[in-house]
Amino acid sequence: PHKHAIRELYKKNDALVGQVLETLGPTDLLMVISDHGFSSFRRGVNLNAWLLREGYLTLKDGADGSTEWLRDVDWSKTRAYCLGLSGLFLNLRGREASGIVTPGDEARALKAELIAKLKNVRDEAGGDICVREAFDTTALYQGPYCANAPDVVSEEQVSAVNGRDQSSRKLLSCSLRLGCRSFLSALASICRIR
Repeated sequence: PHKHAIRELYKKNDALVGQVLETLGPTDLLMVISDHGFSSFRRGVNLNAWLLREGYLTLKDGADGSTEWLRDVDWSKTRAYCLGLSGLFLNLRGREASGIVTPGDEARALKAELIAKLKNVRDEAGGDICVREAFDTTALYQGPYCANAPDVVSEEQVSAVNGRDQSSRKLLSCSLRLGCRSFLSALASICRIR
């Protein structure tokens, strides 16, 4: 029943913009602004596949990682995992049900290590760098909900954005999508506004 929900929402929003345009005078300006940046998208990076390959994420014995939502993960041996498009979380003791990373020095060192290594992830087919930048979120965010944020966020290159197929063991996959949100573009916009 919701097959065309997004398309219908866009149509309604487009009609609303049309209604607003009809009310504008010759010197009025209408600006439609996004809350995030946008960039091209040709290949998807699976950061969980990278974490698995690098030894930060471990699968249960006999598991192949093909189930959804990290069901095959051995949390007693996993130090980091990815949720969403670019958010890496530490398997932090006291926060996660089976956390093994100690908050404080160990967590800070692991974040620094992940950030440094992420910047060297390359597309094996073309040699391009996949991750343009990675950030420790404690340097980016402040406020009462910071505990809900990922520990590290990454900005992928325009040719490779973290894919939604988190069950795949492939590091990179091709995509038919033409565009995707861009964290750095949004950050740059926010910085220019302030």
